[in-house]
Amino acid sequence: AYIDFLKREKRSGRDAELRLNRLVVPALGLRTVASLTLQELEAWRNGLIPQANDDPERLRRSKDTANRVLNYLKAALNRAARD
Repeated sequence: AYIDFLKREKRSGRDAELRLNRLVVPALGLRTVASLTLQELEAWRNGLIPQANDDPERLRRSKDTANRVLNYLKAALNRAARD
């Protein structure tokens, strides 16, 4: 429902769909929301950022991506809770 909303209302719908399918669904897709813990979500998000990275620009981009995907996930969960 969230992806459909984004595709109708914003240009970021395709980006959100691709990122969620690539980074969220494989890791969290079969879990119920009630079973997710803050620690698991933090570990998942931190796992999106390479730990051994000597390239500051690549590290910055990785952090940006992780935060963007986390925001997509939060928005999707919030929208699902309202529906």
